[in-house]
Amino acid sequence: MLLSKEVEVEVKQKNTYLEKIGYFIPKEKKQLWFQGKKNGSKYIIPKDTKILVKVEDLSKGSNTIVQVQCDNCGKIYELKYNRYLKQSELHNGKLYCCDCANSVLFSGKNNNLYNHNKSDEERYIDNELLRHIDGYSDFIKKVLNKFNYNCYICGSKDNLVVHHLDGYDWCKEKRTDVNNGVCLCNKCHKSFHSKFGYKNSKKEDFDKFIECEYKPNEKLKEQPLNISYSNRVICLETLEIFNSAYECDIIVNHNFKNGRGTAISSCCKRKGTCGGRHYLWYDEYIKMTQKEVLNVLNQKEFSQPNKRKQVICIELKLLFNSITEATKYMNKISTSNLSGHLKGKRGSFCGYHWCYLEEYKDDIKNVTRIN
Repeated sequence: MLLSKEVEVEVKQKNTYLEKIGYFIPKEKKQLWFQGKKNGSKYIIPKDTKILVKVEDLSKGSNTIVQVQCDNCGKIYELKYNRYLKQSELHNGKLYCCDCANSVLFSGKNNNLYNHNKSDEERYIDNELLRHIDGYSDFIKKVLNKFNYNCYICGSKDNLVVHHLDGYDWCKEKRTDVNNGVCLCNKCHKSFHSKFGYKNSKKEDFDKFIECEYKPNEKLKEQPLNISYSNRVICLETLEIFNSAYECDIIVNHNFKNGRGTAISSCCKRKGTCGGRHYLWYDEYIKMTQKEVLNVLNQKEFSQPNKRKQVICIELKLLFNSITEATKYMNKISTSNLSGHLKGKRGSFCGYHWCYLEEYKDDIKNVTRIN
């Protein structure tokens, strides 16, 4: 739906379309010169001249921005006039925004992959097999955490999947039951289903599979299944898990200097980014819903905390907000001499003694603040 009735159009010198259909265009007289002498005059359109034009009088190829409204959701947005004409012609006079165009024009029966030979019951079964049910993502997280991200059979940590002991296809009441899931690697998972099939699997079949061909990992049996790992870190972009922020900082940022892990731990606490990626404490990640995880992913890099300390000149009784402000007040460029004096490495700075505000022992009321 077109909302704009009149729009402001910039008129250029060569554009005479609006003048031909009856619009008044202001012009000014310009004197022409040739070899220093007057050589007649002509009327020109001043630069950046704009006039109000009715939308129906615009040309079909006009790039003028008009205000439109989506006929499906009612969203108001801006669009070029020539694009509006093309879209309304394609969709029988109706207009759709980008989101509605995908959901209305390219989904369901309008989708190229839509199979018209299937019945509604068959489509319902297919959607169930894709595991589009509430709480299923949280179920996957809890089962993986329960087995400490190790395959129950071989102990591998690569290509892990969650296997239903009582099959997903027939046991509907246990589809999101944590006790009905077990963590397996892709290799062990395929070997089980190649022997017992992909349908109507039961817990008894899994017990037979373990007794016949494999022995479960003894370390997993000895450990309690619900262990809390307070120091583990997870990267939300790659879903890679690290045992600590210290280990994560070395592997990801290649930080081998002092203060390793501080950037990652501050990122986990304040839910920002470090090196363009988001990190969280793994225990918090398990308890979060999918919406909360998306909110963390949308957050940008957080600002670093203010680490400036206030400094006092003892003899002059002056208070400065930072070391740099004190050095500027004393007409000095480098802050190394003052910082060295505060750390006890130098005797004095500019002939005076200095200390931090926390270390000042006299009455603070007698000190004057320098801004």
